[in-house]
Amino acid sequence: MTKQIKQVAITEEYIVVRYEDDSICVYNRYGNAKEALRKIANEHGVEYNTNWTTRQFGKKLIDAVDNGAPAIANDHYIVYIDANGTVICGERFEGDTKEGLRVIAEKYNISYQKEWNTHQLGRKIIEHLLSVRFHIEEFLRENTKLFYNERDLQVNLALFLKNKGYYKNVFLEYSLPTKMLYPNSKSSADVRIDIVVEKNGKFIPIELKYKTEKVTGELYRFGEKPLGTILKKQGAQNIGKYSFWKDIERIERIKENFKNVQTGYCVFITNDKSYTQPSGGATAPFSMEAGATRMGNLDWDDDVELANRLSTISLKEKHTIKKWDTTENEGVTFHYCIVEV
Repeated sequence: MTKQIKQVAITEEYIVVRYEDDSICVYNRYGNAKEALRKIANEHGVEYNTNWTTRQFGKKLIDAVDNGAPAIANDHYIVYIDANGTVICGERFEGDTKEGLRVIAEKYNISYQKEWNTHQLGRKIIEHLLSVRFHIEEFLRENTKLFYNERDLQVNLALFLKNKGYYKNVFLEYSLPTKMLYPNSKSSADVRIDIVVEKNGKFIPIELKYKTEKVTGELYRFGEKPLGTILKKQGAQNIGKYSFWKDIERIERIKENFKNVQTGYCVFITNDKSYTQPSGGATAPFSMEAGATRMGNLDWDDDVELANRLSTISLKEKHTIKKWDTTENEGVTFHYCIVEV
């Protein structure tokens, strides 16, 4: 008998389902959906046409096995079609459910308490796997493309989030008047947030920073690959670090002014390892090494010229760069950190 799905979270390897009766199941996700559909069809004696697309096959198999139910969901398999029309297939995890949940928690660094029961652990994991932070991390882990600049990164991340089929809206360059956040500002320009996602009436702003060292190689454009500079040397690491903490301040102010914004994320990505190292001198207040914690006013100390151009950052809450992770895109190593605001 098919169970009714209440929540489902997927990764590249696993599917975690919470059913309407609040039971939790863990499935190993098949990498090849069509091959999985053939296996399930053969086991159930369902005839199929080899010319069917994966989506056609999935829909017809679900109809045949569970009499028109929206999914095959039982103690052996799960087969359903997500909001984007992608057929998702999985086979029940071989061990017990709690063991499977612990495996997933360890793999994705999800903290939990050992005394939690299966229901508590399952809900925690599903919540984490459906979070914006996890989706950002998933994008950074799975992506293999080398982004030419910050806008390239911005558009690709927004497209990835939209294709998750989980968010009602994904906005780019979400604008609002500067004076809404900074009443004393003399600027007439708008504040533009890189990405904003909307889910269940709540809005989550995402600010990005993409700082690069020079990389030369083959840059594909218009079907050709002329040799040249793929990534530019941006330099000005002191201003780059300042800008990251400024993004955190901006999201703090957005939260203060809009009740439908309860959290946001600041993401910093770079192939310049110096950003991950402690800073001294006038840049020390904006240092970004792992463990760096900031609250209150951040000033340029004795650098008068920069202080005149770049105003004091005022953080009302405590924020910490917990760690830097690494990823590799087209042979180039990148370091990234994410701060939830």
